Amino acid sequence: TMPLSIALTCALAAICGGTDTQTEGESPFRDIHVEDGVFRYDDGTEVALFGTNYYPMAWYQFTNMKTTGADFRREIARDLEDMKSMGVEVVRVHFFDRQHTNRQGDLIENEALTIFDIFVDELDRQGLYFYLTPLTWWSSPIALDDAIAANTSKMGMMYVEEAVAASETYLAQLLTRRNPFTGRRLVDEPALAVIEIFNEPWYWPYEAVSDPEFEPGFLADQTTPEVFERDLAYWIELWETYCREKGIEPNRDVYADFQYEHMTRYLDQMITAIRDAGATQPIASALFETYRNPGILRAIAKSDVEAVSDGWYIGGFDTLHEGVNLLEDPMAESYQLPDSVADKARIVYEWDVCRTYNTVGMYPALARRWRSMGAQIVCHFQYDAAATAPFNTDWGVHYLNYEATPAKAAAFLAASRAFAAIPRGEQYPTEPDNVVFHHTAISFEHNQVLHITEDTVIHAHPMGDWAPLDLPESPRHITGRGDSPYVEYTGSGLYHLDRIEPELMRLRTTRNAEPTGPIDNAFFDHTGIGLLRVEFNITPERFRLLLPGWEHFTCTTLNGIPVPVKDGAFEVIPGETYLLHAE
Repeated sequence: TMPLSIALTCALAAICGGTDTQTEGESPFRDIHVEDGVFRYDDGTEVALFGTNYYPMAWYQFTNMKTTGADFRREIARDLEDMKSMGVEVVRVHFFDRQHTNRQGDLIENEALTIFDIFVDELDRQGLYFYLTPLTWWSSPIALDDAIAANTSKMGMMYVEEAVAASETYLAQLLTRRNPFTGRRLVDEPALAVIEIFNEPWYWPYEAVSDPEFEPGFLADQTTPEVFERDLAYWIELWETYCREKGIEPNRDVYADFQYEHMTRYLDQMITAIRDAGATQPIASALFETYRNPGILRAIAKSDVEAVSDGWYIGGFDTLHEGVNLLEDPMAESYQLPDSVADKARIVYEWDVCRTYNTVGMYPALARRWRSMGAQIVCHFQYDAAATAPFNTDWGVHYLNYEATPAKAAAFLAASRAFAAIPRGEQYPTEPDNVVFHHTAISFEHNQVLHITEDTVIHAHPMGDWAPLDLPESPRHITGRGDSPYVEYTGSGLYHLDRIEPELMRLRTTRNAEPTGPIDNAFFDHTGIGLLRVEFNITPERFRLLLPGWEHFTCTTLNGIPVPVKDGAFEVIPGETYLLHAE
């Protein structure tokens, strides 16, 4: 047997980096390109990256983290480490340009931009890709009054000449800016996988130019009436001029041609600005709102963008989905991307099952849905920073954090593994519940997610009688909550049991997490720190190991302090890590 001192040294190396940290001179990143509508690495293998959105440098996530007194470097590093523990491989951020520009598009240096630099540096250190959307338009608590977007409607960002020119200036400065921590320009960051031009662009519908009683609804959001009316009047002027010069009677089909011309010009300008900055990464365009605007869709389909992105919140935002089987939603099987973009690589920029805490089945189910649609880069929305997760303060209907939502974290890990295993474009029959596919099983009846291979077992809730997959006798990696045939655990958090050497295992646990009230109370859009949604505790819990060959073992903390073991059981402090050595 291996001496305990040597075993501890090996384990500590694994715990403090091990296979997760590249050796000096090596890079965990591979260049990504698009070939015949497919994301590929340089060796020709297909890309399949599963991840999430994350915003420590923007919106209320930034201001709320500051309220907690967070050390941003430490918190970002911790969040990325936690994300990796739940299967995240790529992190998307839509960059809040309204925080960082003046009206001319000049990049404004400030604290939030420094946080972005730290974020990119930590991604590089931890071997995680990121997916950048540089134009967002949305406001934030630290928005600048003189920013491009503060003086332009969202629609106008694509046709008001001053805003388009300012966007070109901004893209050039952002993409060529040198990160003080990595020493590289943004376009040269090896972690940068793809650039998507604009987050959720909006377009004027035909009714905006044809109906005097047009009601703008959400199109007027976060825009002053003066800016909104100015940009709409200018769009109508462009439309009327287009029809007059062509001698065409206005109608919907002509309007689609008009939209096509303007969107084509805009895409060409943005692609040129990005490429002139030196970016070689694939460029994507969002399909948001194109189903109402056929001319826009045609422009994207015929453009030089190499990828398209779409998103979906199955079930919507307003309903509590705890315990709901959304596989029964008709859209669960019928949602597809348009045929006209079949030659573009496919991204899911945002997705979630809103207002859930313990219901887990839809994460792997949606991973399968995305693969059936041919998606290769998929980013959930959004990850709550550890500093603010107890309060769910950021986007209230979304709630995902490694410790605060442990069942969903385990299901997310299973979904990531399933996403990698499912062939791109694979189709499957409609199944109402108790679904099994590619080492993965989901059940709403049993509220369970399982992912099981010869080496790995993942379970989101304690394993009961539902056993649709064969269990390996002695897996090397187990992630779960509660009891299983391998483990008895009384804690409510996650545990990871990993075999480091034949006679050495590492046990990582997360703190116990319990909602402080009814589940539906956790999802109000509460943007201030103070109201606790989930409470953590480190009450000692009993952990008993039932793996064959491990009837006798010793246990220590990372500091080498012995932990008494009796009949294969010992007491753990949730949130701590332990080393188990077979005797």
